[in-house]
Amino acid sequence: MIRINQYYILYFFIYSFLGWMLEVSVVAAGSHRFANRGLLNLPLCVSYGLIMDILIMATGENTRHGFIMFFLCLIIVSAVEFMAGFAADRYARRRLWDYMNRSAFGGRWSGLFNSLIISFGFFTFLKLIHPYVYVLVRLIPGMIRIILCLALCLLLITDLFFMLYAHSRSGRKNDHLDEWKQSAIMRKQDLGTRISDRIIRRLSRAYPAASAQEDVPSAAAPIVFAKGLCFDKAVWIMLFFGLTGNICETLLVHYQTGIWMRRGSLIFIPVSLVWGFGGVLFTVLLLHFSQKDDRYVFIGGFFFGGAYEYLCSVFTETFLGTRFWDYHNMPFNIDGRTNLLFMFIWGATAFVWIKFGYPRISGLIELIPPILGKILTWVVVVLLSADMILSGTVILRSAIRKENAAPSNFLEEYIDYNFPDEIIERNWKNIRFGPNRPD
Repeated sequence: MIRINQYYILYFFIYSFLGWMLEVSVVAAGSHRFANRGLLNLPLCVSYGLIMDILIMATGENTRHGFIMFFLCLIIVSAVEFMAGFAADRYARRRLWDYMNRSAFGGRWSGLFNSLIISFGFFTFLKLIHPYVYVLVRLIPGMIRIILCLALCLLLITDLFFMLYAHSRSGRKNDHLDEWKQSAIMRKQDLGTRISDRIIRRLSRAYPAASAQEDVPSAAAPIVFAKGLCFDKAVWIMLFFGLTGNICETLLVHYQTGIWMRRGSLIFIPVSLVWGFGGVLFTVLLLHFSQKDDRYVFIGGFFFGGAYEYLCSVFTETFLGTRFWDYHNMPFNIDGRTNLLFMFIWGATAFVWIKFGYPRISGLIELIPPILGKILTWVVVVLLSADMILSGTVILRSAIRKENAAPSNFLEEYIDYNFPDEIIERNWKNIRFGPNRPD
Protein backbone atom coordinates (compact mmCIF):
# COMPACT_ATOMS: atom_id res chain seq x y z
CA MET A 1 0.00 0.00 0.00
CA ILE A 2 2.76 2.44 0.97
CA ARG A 3 4.77 1.61 -2.13
CA ILE A 4 1.76 2.28 -4.39
CA ASN A 5 1.23 5.69 -2.77
CA GLN A 6 4.89 6.58 -3.34
CA TYR A 7 4.59 5.76 -7.02
CA TYR A 8 1.47 7.91 -7.38
CA ILE A 9 3.19 10.81 -5.62
CA LEU A 10 6.12 10.63 -8.02
CA TYR A 11 3.80 10.28 -11.02
CA PHE A 12 1.96 13.39 -9.83
CA PHE A 13 5.11 15.52 -9.67
CA ILE A 14 6.58 14.16 -12.91
CA TYR A 15 3.47 14.84 -14.97
CA SER A 16 2.81 18.17 -13.24
CA PHE A 17 6.30 19.27 -14.30
CA LEU A 18 5.86 17.97 -17.85
CA GLY A 19 2.50 19.76 -18.04
CA TRP A 20 4.16 22.97 -16.85
CA MET A 21 6.81 22.63 -19.55
CA LEU A 22 4.08 22.16 -22.17
CA GLU A 23 2.10 25.21 -20.99
CA VAL A 24 5.22 27.39 -20.86
CA SER A 25 6.26 26.26 -24.34
CA VAL A 26 2.84 26.98 -25.84
CA VAL A 27 2.74 30.48 -24.28
CA ALA A 28 6.33 31.19 -25.34
CA ALA A 29 5.59 30.13 -28.92
CA GLY A 30 2.61 32.49 -29.10
CA SER A 31 3.87 35.51 -27.17
CA HIS A 32 7.68 35.10 -27.43
CA ARG A 33 8.08 35.50 -23.68
CA PHE A 34 8.43 33.28 -20.63
CA ALA A 35 5.49 33.00 -18.23
CA ASN A 36 5.19 30.66 -15.27
CA ARG A 37 1.84 29.07 -16.06
CA GLY A 38 1.46 27.26 -12.77
CA LEU A 39 -0.76 28.63 -10.03
CA LEU A 40 2.08 27.85 -7.66
CA ASN A 41 5.62 29.24 -7.73
CA LEU A 42 7.07 25.80 -8.33
CA PRO A 43 7.32 24.68 -11.98
CA LEU A 44 4.17 22.58 -11.69
CA CYS A 45 0.77 22.51 -13.38
CA VAL A 46 -0.94 20.29 -10.85
CA SER A 47 -3.99 19.55 -13.00
CA TYR A 48 -1.80 17.51 -15.38
CA GLY A 49 -0.41 15.43 -12.54
CA LEU A 50 -3.86 14.93 -11.05
CA ILE A 51 -5.35 13.82 -14.38
CA MET A 52 -2.56 11.34 -15.03
CA ASP A 53 -2.77 9.91 -11.50
CA ILE A 54 -6.52 9.36 -11.87
CA LEU A 55 -6.06 7.79 -15.30
CA ILE A 56 -3.33 5.45 -14.05
CA MET A 57 -5.51 4.40 -11.12
CA ALA A 58 -8.53 3.92 -13.36
CA THR A 59 -6.73 1.78 -15.91
CA GLY A 60 -4.51 -0.05 -13.45
CA GLU A 61 -1.63 0.84 -15.81
CA ASN A 62 -3.33 -1.52 -18.29
CA THR A 63 -3.64 -0.06 -21.80
CA ARG A 64 -5.49 -2.91 -23.49
CA HIS A 65 -8.99 -1.42 -23.56
CA GLY A 66 -8.48 1.57 -25.85
CA PHE A 67 -12.11 2.74 -26.07
CA ILE A 68 -12.65 2.62 -22.32
CA MET A 69 -9.37 4.44 -21.77
CA PHE A 70 -10.28 7.24 -24.18
CA PHE A 71 -13.77 7.53 -22.66
CA LEU A 72 -12.22 7.87 -19.19
CA CYS A 73 -9.70 10.38 -20.54
CA LEU A 74 -12.50 12.55 -21.92
CA ILE A 75 -14.55 12.51 -18.71
CA ILE A 76 -11.59 12.95 -16.35
CA VAL A 77 -9.92 15.67 -18.40
CA SER A 78 -13.20 17.60 -18.73
CA ALA A 79 -14.00 17.29 -15.03
CA VAL A 80 -10.53 18.25 -13.78
CA GLU A 81 -10.19 21.14 -16.24
CA PHE A 82 -13.57 22.51 -15.22
CA MET A 83 -13.00 22.13 -11.49
CA ALA A 84 -9.44 23.51 -11.68
CA GLY A 85 -10.69 26.59 -13.52
CA PHE A 86 -13.60 26.95 -11.10
CA ALA A 87 -11.24 26.70 -8.09
CA ALA A 88 -8.80 29.19 -9.65
CA ASP A 89 -11.66 31.66 -10.17
CA ARG A 90 -12.66 31.39 -6.53
CA TYR A 91 -9.04 31.63 -5.38
CA ALA A 92 -7.96 34.61 -7.47
CA ARG A 93 -11.41 36.29 -7.58
CA ARG A 94 -11.00 36.63 -11.35
CA ARG A 95 -11.08 34.33 -14.37
CA LEU A 96 -7.45 33.44 -15.06
CA TRP A 97 -8.30 31.42 -18.18
CA ASP A 98 -11.43 30.50 -20.10
CA TYR A 99 -11.91 27.02 -18.66
CA MET A 100 -15.37 26.80 -20.25
CA ASN A 101 -13.55 26.48 -23.58
CA ARG A 102 -11.34 23.63 -22.32
CA SER A 103 -13.98 21.36 -20.81
CA ALA A 104 -16.86 19.41 -22.29
CA PHE A 105 -18.78 20.43 -19.16
CA GLY A 106 -18.55 24.08 -20.21
CA GLY A 107 -21.68 23.71 -22.33
CA ARG A 108 -20.00 24.86 -25.55
CA TRP A 109 -19.22 22.93 -28.71
CA SER A 110 -15.73 24.45 -28.62
CA GLY A 111 -15.29 23.03 -25.12
CA LEU A 112 -16.23 19.55 -26.32
CA PHE A 113 -13.90 19.85 -29.32
CA ASN A 114 -10.98 21.04 -27.20
CA SER A 115 -11.64 18.32 -24.63
CA LEU A 116 -11.47 15.68 -27.36
CA ILE A 117 -8.11 17.03 -28.53
CA ILE A 118 -6.69 17.29 -24.99
CA SER A 119 -8.05 13.84 -24.11
CA PHE A 120 -6.39 12.36 -27.18
CA GLY A 121 -3.11 13.91 -26.01
CA PHE A 122 -3.42 12.31 -22.56
CA PHE A 123 -4.51 9.02 -24.13
CA THR A 124 -1.45 9.00 -26.41
CA PHE A 125 0.85 9.97 -23.56
CA LEU A 126 -0.55 7.21 -21.36
CA LYS A 127 0.05 4.57 -24.02
CA LEU A 128 3.41 5.72 -25.39
CA ILE A 129 5.25 7.66 -22.68
CA HIS A 130 3.96 6.32 -19.38
CA PRO A 131 5.52 2.84 -19.78
CA TYR A 132 8.97 4.49 -19.74
CA VAL A 133 8.03 6.64 -16.73
CA TYR A 134 6.75 3.49 -15.03
CA VAL A 135 10.13 1.78 -15.45
CA LEU A 136 12.07 4.92 -14.47
CA VAL A 137 10.17 5.36 -11.20
CA ARG A 138 10.71 1.74 -10.22
CA LEU A 139 14.45 2.03 -10.82
CA ILE A 140 14.71 4.55 -7.98
CA PRO A 141 15.93 2.82 -4.78
CA GLY A 142 13.33 2.55 -2.03
CA MET A 143 14.95 4.88 0.54
CA ILE A 144 15.74 7.54 -2.07
CA ARG A 145 12.16 7.28 -3.31
CA ILE A 146 10.81 7.91 0.19
CA ILE A 147 13.12 10.90 0.75
CA LEU A 148 12.24 12.31 -2.68
CA CYS A 149 8.49 12.00 -2.01
CA LEU A 150 8.81 13.71 1.39
CA ALA A 151 10.96 16.53 0.00
CA LEU A 152 8.64 17.21 -2.95
CA CYS A 153 5.54 17.15 -0.74
CA LEU A 154 7.21 19.55 1.71
CA LEU A 155 8.05 21.95 -1.12
CA LEU A 156 4.50 21.75 -2.43
CA ILE A 157 2.98 22.43 1.01
CA THR A 158 5.35 25.37 1.56
CA ASP A 159 4.50 26.81 -1.84
CA LEU A 160 0.79 26.38 -1.19
CA PHE A 161 1.17 28.17 2.15
CA PHE A 162 2.75 31.19 0.49
CA MET A 163 0.03 31.25 -2.18
CA LEU A 164 -2.71 31.22 0.45
CA TYR A 165 -0.83 33.88 2.40
CA ALA A 166 -0.62 36.09 -0.68
CA HIS A 167 -4.33 35.58 -1.25
CA SER A 168 -5.19 36.64 2.29
CA ARG A 169 -3.00 39.75 2.04
CA SER A 170 -4.52 40.79 -1.28
CA GLY A 171 -8.00 40.21 0.13
CA ARG A 172 -7.35 42.53 3.06
CA LYS A 173 -5.94 45.23 0.77
CA ASN A 174 -8.75 44.80 -1.77
CA ASP A 175 -6.27 45.29 -4.62
CA HIS A 176 -7.35 45.28 -8.27
CA LEU A 177 -5.43 43.77 -11.17
CA ASP A 178 -3.73 47.00 -12.16
CA GLU A 179 -2.73 47.65 -8.53
CA TRP A 180 -1.20 44.16 -8.37
CA LYS A 181 1.29 45.27 -11.04
CA GLN A 182 2.60 48.20 -8.99
CA SER A 183 6.25 48.01 -8.04
CA ALA A 184 7.09 47.25 -4.42
CA ILE A 185 9.73 50.00 -4.60
CA MET A 186 7.03 52.66 -5.05
CA ARG A 187 5.78 52.32 -1.48
CA LYS A 188 7.10 51.20 1.88
CA GLN A 189 6.21 47.54 2.45
CA ASP A 190 6.85 44.88 5.01
CA LEU A 191 8.17 41.44 4.09
CA GLY A 192 4.69 39.90 3.93
CA THR A 193 3.45 42.52 1.49
CA ARG A 194 6.52 42.09 -0.74
CA ILE A 195 5.98 38.31 -0.82
CA SER A 196 2.29 38.80 -1.60
CA ASP A 197 2.94 41.35 -4.36
CA ARG A 198 5.63 39.24 -6.00
CA ILE A 199 3.36 36.20 -6.20
CA ILE A 200 0.38 38.20 -7.46
CA ARG A 201 2.44 40.05 -10.09
CA ARG A 202 3.67 36.67 -11.34
CA LEU A 203 0.07 35.51 -11.74
CA SER A 204 -0.86 38.67 -13.62
CA ARG A 205 2.07 38.15 -16.03
CA ALA A 206 1.24 34.46 -16.51
CA TYR A 207 -2.45 35.16 -17.15
CA PRO A 208 -2.63 38.61 -18.81
CA ALA A 209 -6.20 38.01 -19.97
CA ALA A 210 -7.50 37.73 -16.43
CA SER A 211 -10.76 39.61 -16.03
CA ALA A 212 -11.25 42.41 -13.56
CA GLN A 213 -11.91 41.59 -9.95
CA GLU A 214 -15.47 40.89 -8.94
CA ASP A 215 -17.23 43.55 -6.92
CA VAL A 216 -17.06 43.07 -3.17
CA PRO A 217 -20.52 42.92 -1.59
CA SER A 218 -21.56 45.95 0.38
CA ALA A 219 -21.05 45.75 4.13
CA ALA A 220 -24.62 46.94 4.60
CA ALA A 221 -26.07 44.04 2.60
CA PRO A 222 -27.79 41.33 4.68
CA ILE A 223 -25.64 38.28 5.36
CA VAL A 224 -26.98 35.13 3.70
CA PHE A 225 -25.67 31.77 4.85
CA ALA A 226 -24.01 29.67 2.10
CA LYS A 227 -24.98 32.09 -0.67
CA GLY A 228 -24.24 30.69 -4.10
CA LEU A 229 -22.21 27.53 -4.60
CA CYS A 230 -19.66 27.54 -1.77
CA PHE A 231 -18.01 25.14 0.69
CA ASP A 232 -20.79 25.39 3.28
CA LYS A 233 -23.47 24.61 0.72
CA ALA A 234 -21.39 21.76 -0.71
CA VAL A 235 -21.26 20.14 2.76
CA TRP A 236 -25.05 20.22 3.06
CA ILE A 237 -25.52 18.98 -0.51
CA MET A 238 -23.20 16.08 0.28
CA LEU A 239 -25.16 15.24 3.44
CA PHE A 240 -28.49 15.48 1.59
CA PHE A 241 -27.36 13.26 -1.28
CA GLY A 242 -25.63 10.82 1.06
CA LEU A 243 -28.73 10.33 3.21
CA THR A 244 -31.13 10.25 0.25
CA GLY A 245 -28.94 7.85 -1.75
CA ASN A 246 -28.64 5.52 1.25
CA ILE A 247 -32.42 5.45 1.76
CA CYS A 248 -33.18 4.91 -1.94
CA GLU A 249 -30.65 2.08 -2.29
CA THR A 250 -31.93 0.39 0.87
CA LEU A 251 -35.53 0.48 -0.39
CA LEU A 252 -34.49 -0.67 -3.88
CA VAL A 253 -32.55 -3.67 -2.55
CA HIS A 254 -35.44 -4.60 -0.26
CA TYR A 255 -37.87 -4.39 -3.18
CA GLN A 256 -35.63 -6.61 -5.35
CA THR A 257 -34.58 -9.19 -2.75
CA GLY A 258 -36.93 -8.82 0.20
CA ILE A 259 -33.85 -8.26 2.42
CA TRP A 260 -33.17 -5.16 4.48
CA MET A 261 -29.50 -4.46 3.63
CA ARG A 262 -27.51 -1.57 5.04
CA ARG A 263 -26.22 0.51 2.11
CA GLY A 264 -24.29 3.24 3.94
CA SER A 265 -20.55 3.73 3.51
CA LEU A 266 -19.71 4.54 7.12
CA ILE A 267 -19.93 2.68 10.40
CA PHE A 268 -22.05 5.16 12.36
CA ILE A 269 -23.49 7.88 10.08
CA PRO A 270 -26.07 6.44 7.63
CA VAL A 271 -24.79 8.11 4.46
CA SER A 272 -23.53 6.82 1.11
CA LEU A 273 -20.28 8.58 0.27
CA VAL A 274 -20.60 7.64 -3.40
CA TRP A 275 -23.92 9.46 -3.61
CA GLY A 276 -22.75 12.29 -1.34
CA PHE A 277 -19.60 13.21 -3.24
CA GLY A 278 -21.38 12.49 -6.51
CA GLY A 279 -24.06 15.03 -5.65
CA VAL A 280 -21.45 17.71 -4.99
CA LEU A 281 -19.57 16.96 -8.21
CA PHE A 282 -22.81 16.87 -10.20
CA THR A 283 -23.71 20.30 -8.85
CA VAL A 284 -20.31 21.86 -9.58
CA LEU A 285 -19.99 20.39 -13.07
CA LEU A 286 -23.58 20.53 -14.32
CA LEU A 287 -25.17 23.54 -12.63
CA HIS A 288 -24.30 25.86 -15.52
CA PHE A 289 -26.42 23.57 -17.75
CA SER A 290 -29.55 24.47 -15.76
CA GLN A 291 -30.57 27.15 -18.28
CA LYS A 292 -29.84 24.94 -21.29
CA ASP A 293 -31.91 22.27 -22.98
CA ASP A 294 -32.80 19.28 -20.79
CA ARG A 295 -30.81 16.83 -22.89
CA TYR A 296 -27.51 18.50 -22.00
CA VAL A 297 -28.10 17.87 -18.30
CA PHE A 298 -29.10 14.25 -18.90
CA ILE A 299 -26.16 13.52 -21.23
CA GLY A 300 -23.71 15.16 -18.82
CA GLY A 301 -25.06 13.13 -15.90
CA PHE A 302 -25.10 9.95 -18.01
CA PHE A 303 -21.41 10.05 -18.96
CA PHE A 304 -20.06 11.72 -15.84
CA GLY A 305 -22.06 9.42 -13.55
CA GLY A 306 -20.73 6.32 -15.29
CA ALA A 307 -17.14 7.56 -15.11
CA TYR A 308 -17.58 8.62 -11.49
CA GLU A 309 -18.95 5.22 -10.39
CA TYR A 310 -16.14 3.49 -12.28
CA LEU A 311 -13.48 5.61 -10.57
CA CYS A 312 -15.04 5.09 -7.12
CA SER A 313 -14.78 1.32 -7.65
CA VAL A 314 -11.15 1.68 -8.75
CA PHE A 315 -10.35 3.89 -5.76
CA THR A 316 -11.74 1.51 -3.13
CA GLU A 317 -10.04 -1.47 -4.76
CA THR A 318 -6.69 0.33 -5.08
CA PHE A 319 -6.48 1.94 -1.65
CA LEU A 320 -8.70 -0.29 0.52
CA GLY A 321 -8.26 -3.60 -1.27
CA THR A 322 -12.04 -4.06 -1.39
CA ARG A 323 -14.93 -3.91 -3.84
CA PHE A 324 -18.38 -2.85 -2.67
CA TRP A 325 -20.26 -3.67 -5.89
CA ASP A 326 -19.79 -5.94 -8.88
CA TYR A 327 -21.94 -5.69 -12.03
CA HIS A 328 -20.34 -8.49 -14.04
CA ASN A 329 -23.66 -10.33 -14.07
CA MET A 330 -25.49 -7.34 -15.60
CA PRO A 331 -25.60 -6.62 -19.35
CA PHE A 332 -23.60 -3.76 -20.88
CA ASN A 333 -21.27 -3.49 -17.89
CA ILE A 334 -17.79 -1.94 -18.01
CA ASP A 335 -15.32 -4.13 -16.10
CA GLY A 336 -18.10 -4.85 -13.60
CA ARG A 337 -17.69 -1.35 -12.17
CA THR A 338 -20.61 0.39 -13.87
CA ASN A 339 -23.23 -0.46 -16.49
CA LEU A 340 -25.59 1.11 -18.98
CA LEU A 341 -28.68 0.92 -16.73
CA PHE A 342 -27.03 2.74 -13.85
CA MET A 343 -25.61 5.33 -16.24
CA PHE A 344 -29.19 6.07 -17.28
CA ILE A 345 -30.10 6.37 -13.59
CA TRP A 346 -27.21 8.80 -13.07
CA GLY A 347 -28.42 10.85 -16.03
CA ALA A 348 -32.00 10.93 -14.75
CA THR A 349 -30.80 11.82 -11.25
CA ALA A 350 -28.70 14.68 -12.62
CA PHE A 351 -31.68 15.99 -14.60
CA VAL A 352 -34.08 15.94 -11.63
CA TRP A 353 -31.49 17.45 -9.30
CA ILE A 354 -30.26 20.29 -11.51
CA LYS A 355 -33.67 21.24 -12.90
CA PHE A 356 -35.83 20.84 -9.80
CA GLY A 357 -33.94 19.75 -6.69
CA TYR A 358 -31.03 22.15 -6.39
CA PRO A 359 -32.98 25.44 -6.66
CA ARG A 360 -35.29 24.36 -3.82
CA ILE A 361 -32.67 22.77 -1.58
CA SER A 362 -30.32 25.72 -2.13
CA GLY A 363 -33.06 28.13 -1.09
CA LEU A 364 -33.77 26.14 2.08
CA ILE A 365 -30.07 26.04 3.02
CA GLU A 366 -29.76 29.82 2.59
CA LEU A 367 -32.64 30.30 5.08
CA ILE A 368 -30.49 28.93 7.93
CA PRO A 369 -29.26 31.69 10.28
CA PRO A 370 -25.61 32.45 9.36
CA ILE A 371 -23.97 31.78 12.74
CA LEU A 372 -26.02 28.64 13.42
CA GLY A 373 -25.38 27.44 9.87
CA LYS A 374 -21.61 27.89 10.17
CA ILE A 375 -21.53 26.01 13.50
CA LEU A 376 -23.67 23.15 12.18
CA THR A 377 -21.60 22.92 9.01
CA TRP A 378 -18.39 22.33 10.93
CA VAL A 379 -20.09 19.89 13.27
CA VAL A 380 -21.11 17.88 10.19
CA VAL A 381 -17.59 18.16 8.71
CA VAL A 382 -15.92 16.94 11.92
CA LEU A 383 -18.35 14.04 12.44
CA LEU A 384 -18.17 12.89 8.82
CA SER A 385 -14.37 13.16 8.74
CA ALA A 386 -14.00 11.18 11.96
CA ASP A 387 -16.39 8.47 10.74
CA MET A 388 -14.62 8.27 7.35
CA ILE A 389 -11.21 7.88 9.01
CA LEU A 390 -12.53 5.23 11.41
CA SER A 391 -14.39 3.33 8.68
CA GLY A 392 -11.37 3.34 6.36
CA THR A 393 -9.09 2.15 9.14
CA VAL A 394 -11.50 -0.64 10.09
CA ILE A 395 -11.80 -1.84 6.48
CA LEU A 396 -8.03 -1.80 5.99
CA ARG A 397 -7.52 -3.78 9.19
CA SER A 398 -10.22 -6.24 8.13
CA ALA A 399 -8.39 -6.81 4.82
CA ILE A 400 -5.15 -7.45 6.69
CA ARG A 401 -6.89 -9.92 9.02
CA LYS A 402 -7.78 -12.01 5.97
CA GLU A 403 -4.07 -12.79 5.74
CA ASN A 404 -4.06 -13.99 9.39
CA ALA A 405 -1.89 -11.04 10.46
CA ALA A 406 -1.79 -10.57 14.24
CA PRO A 407 -2.29 -7.05 15.65
CA SER A 408 1.00 -5.20 16.05
CA ASN A 409 -0.11 -2.20 18.14
CA PHE A 410 -2.81 -0.90 20.46
CA LEU A 411 -4.93 0.57 17.64
CA GLU A 412 -5.10 -2.74 15.75
CA GLU A 413 -5.96 -4.57 18.97
CA TYR A 414 -8.75 -2.05 19.64
CA ILE A 415 -10.16 -2.46 16.12
CA ASP A 416 -9.98 -6.27 16.26
CA TYR A 417 -11.84 -6.28 19.58
CA ASN A 418 -14.53 -3.72 18.77
CA PHE A 419 -14.94 -4.31 15.00
CA PRO A 420 -14.55 -8.02 14.27
CA ASP A 421 -15.41 -9.59 10.92
CA GLU A 422 -19.03 -10.12 12.03
CA ILE A 423 -19.57 -6.36 12.23
CA ILE A 424 -17.88 -5.82 8.86
CA GLU A 425 -20.16 -8.39 7.22
CA ARG A 426 -23.24 -6.95 8.90
CA ASN A 427 -22.44 -3.35 7.90
CA TRP A 428 -21.28 -4.10 4.35
CA LYS A 429 -22.90 -7.32 3.17
CA ASN A 430 -21.62 -6.94 -0.40
CA ILE A 431 -18.03 -6.17 0.49
CA ARG A 432 -15.44 -8.37 -1.23
CA PHE A 433 -11.69 -8.33 -0.66
CA GLY A 434 -9.43 -8.72 -3.66
CA PRO A 435 -9.56 -7.79 -7.37
CA ASN A 436 -12.82 -6.75 -8.96
CA ARG A 437 -13.43 -9.82 -11.14
CA PRO A 438 -16.32 -12.21 -11.39
CA ASP A 439 -16.07 -15.26 -9.15
